[in-house]
Amino acid sequence: MVTTLALADLMKVMPLVDAWACSDAECLLLVSHPADPALDERLSALVLVNRQTSEGALLGEFPGASELVLWTRFTGPQANGLHALVASPGGHLWELMPGGRVQAIRDAFGSDGPLTYGFLNCATRQSDQVYIGGMSNQLYRLPEGGLRVERADAQVLDRDMADEDSAIYGMADMDGQRLLCVGGGGKIFWMDVHGVPHGIDSGTNVMINAVAALDAQTFVACGAGGLLLQGDLSGWCQVEDSDSTGTYFSAVKTQGQRLLWIGGQRLHASMAGDTWFELKRVPDAPGVSRFARGAGSGTWALGPSSIGWTGDGERWAWLPTASVRIAAG
Repeated sequence: MVTTLALADLMKVMPLVDAWACSDAECLLLVSHPADPALDERLSALVLVNRQTSEGALLGEFPGASELVLWTRFTGPQANGLHALVASPGGHLWELMPGGRVQAIRDAFGSDGPLTYGFLNCATRQSDQVYIGGMSNQLYRLPEGGLRVERADAQVLDRDMADEDSAIYGMADMDGQRLLCVGGGGKIFWMDVHGVPHGIDSGTNVMINAVAALDAQTFVACGAGGLLLQGDLSGWCQVEDSDSTGTYFSAVKTQGQRLLWIGGQRLHASMAGDTWFELKRVPDAPGVSRFARGAGSGTWALGPSSIGWTGDGERWAWLPTASVRIAAG
């Protein structure tokens, strides 16, 4: 028997932790039980939502907390043809098979991975590979669609875990060959095609949480304490404090000529160029916690009460999560 529930009700119990845009119409949400000693068993689930039909489907549940959707692909036209890979903060991998079956990938990171060096924090796609970053400057890669994880942190891993700020919190593909990483203590470095790291002096020791490429050379980033930053791979950086000084900025994304930012659960926008740091609240935008990674020409912004989409960074279409019906059978 197929039952339905509102996405808003599901997210009250299992908050959103990551999202992957499958297209401009469909987005895959990863929801997970929060850390709560009252829970006997934490669960995670994958939910596919169509913003045009206000419908969704619960595709698979699996034990434990999860954090990142690493890749997705469709093997058929229907939702049950979705194939996806999900990672937990502690380095467990779960594979959603077409048809809804979920299976664990054992020892994907080996014994000398997240269980030793700390949680995984972020992921990004570069060409046909997925990169995963974490605490102690862990950095891994795997082919998109693959299951075998390889280390890419030989020259950056804090093996002794001596630096409390050694962590990768955000990554961006610059040009298909160079990977930019940001993290604790204002850390910024980029990896060349040979895996050699090149450090950039950010001019700040504030935690940097997210980064987005403007072009093959230039990037913007954001972090704690209202930190906004623009720089390039040659080493130049401009640090600004937003008007929302003290705001914890957690995400940044480009859409056309606009820069989109999330800080304090609020959606902000600015124009690329000389006034990139002059942020303005997006009018009538509800609270949001993250942007979706993945495919599509537009940008998804998601929060507990609404899901938004824009094709130009200016005009938004908002869908209340209370109106999205999720089928679970």
